[in-house]
Parts: sequence; structure tokens; C-alpha cells
Amino acid sequence: TTRFKLEKDAAKLNNDLNGVTPLYQMANVHLLQSHVRGLTYPVIGYQNYKYAK
Repeated sequence: TTRFKLEKDAAKLNNDLNGVTPLYQMANVHLLQSHVRGLTYPVIGYQNYKYAK
């Protein structure tokens, strides 16, 4: 997509000018209790707790 290409180009330009500086750092919180069921953890986006039991 166009957005992905722009982000990739921006990251390359930033690395060329400044060295290694992350533009985005992804972090997730996961529920790990054994009795919690019905959760999905998508690669991109937010967790959906609507169907969690």
C-alpha cells in the first residue's frame, strides 16, 4: 500500500540521517489465565475481547 511504502521510505531516510531510530514500537498485552477462552491475537490491530469467556 501507499502508506506502507511511505513509512518504509521515511524509516530509510531517518536511518541514513540519524542511525538506528525506531519510528514505531509495537507492544501488546496478552491475557494468560488458563480459564480465559475465545481470544484471538491478530498480527496487526487490536485484540477483540468481545467473544472472550
